[in-house]
Amino acid sequence: MTSIGTKAFYYCRSLTSVVISDGVESIGEDAFYYCSALTSVTIDSGVKSIGDSAFLNCRALTTVFYKGAAAEWDEISIESYNNSLTNATIYYYSETEPELSEDGSAYDGNYWHYDTDGETPIIWTKQD
Repeated sequence: MTSIGTKAFYYCRSLTSVVISDGVESIGEDAFYYCSALTSVTIDSGVKSIGDSAFLNCRALTTVFYKGAAAEWDEISIESYNNSLTNATIYYYSETEPELSEDGSAYDGNYWHYDTDGETPIIWTKQD
């Protein structure tokens, strides 16, 4: 599968999380429109475009786990009316512990990795 079609999960109000798998390059218009319980989405770095209103009215969406770097995220063509997606906190994949900020108090950005099960996203947090 290389795309998630228009209105694929339209009004799927019980959907709480989504993993956009490897090989998907585009997410169609209204694909997740009004998935009001959607809190997190994992997006593969192969995604190149996200259509109009793909995540419109996904008001519970707070977390995006992106399987690439910030520069790659910035290259995705994200069309209009995707504020639920773009206003969420975006975490970038880092298999190894990320660099600390200059003062050493936190990571220099938002990062995540997989738990030992290879499926569950874990946000990197600085351990004291």
